[in-house]
Amino acid sequence: EDGIRDLVRSRGLGDVYKRQIEELTTPQGIGNALARRGADLMQTLTQLKALAALPYIEAKPQFDAVIAASQSDPLKRAFIPALGVLCFHRAKLQTRLDMMRTAVAVLQWQAANGALPESLPPGVPTDPFTRTQAFGYLLAPEAFTLTSKGSEKPHGVGPLSMTIPLNAQ
Repeated sequence: EDGIRDLVRSRGLGDVYKRQIEELTTPQGIGNALARRGADLMQTLTQLKALAALPYIEAKPQFDAVIAASQSDPLKRAFIPALGVLCFHRAKLQTRLDMMRTAVAVLQWQAANGALPESLPPGVPTDPFTRTQAFGYLLAPEAFTLTSKGSEKPHGVGPLSMTIPLNAQ
């Protein structure tokens, strides 16, 4: 005949879904499914924890890759971007702290030399968003301003700045 009836039955996606549903009908099957899901989530969380320890500029592309790879999992799709936002805010806080440290170094230079430095003193922190570039430093008669490159993505935050008035009373 036409040979269609002679073909071996395919194990397509329908069979996979059927097997998953059957697995979830027994307590042991549910336990096994949760254990696999939990192990996968723990592996992802461990990976994200390691990324969170990196400087933002290094961690951001890797976070984006984890987010892209997790789009098919609703649970991961819900919490992974939130962890990326936390890392971004951590970088912003680190930037503010490093700007304060830099401002103190500039003011110490002024106290020791009688004038503000023309450029940032040696040994001040670098911009956490670049990891290799110094903060921007702009002198004005009444203040000086430090700027960070910041990040255009993912949250629309541009450069961060801090202005230190010189004659504050």
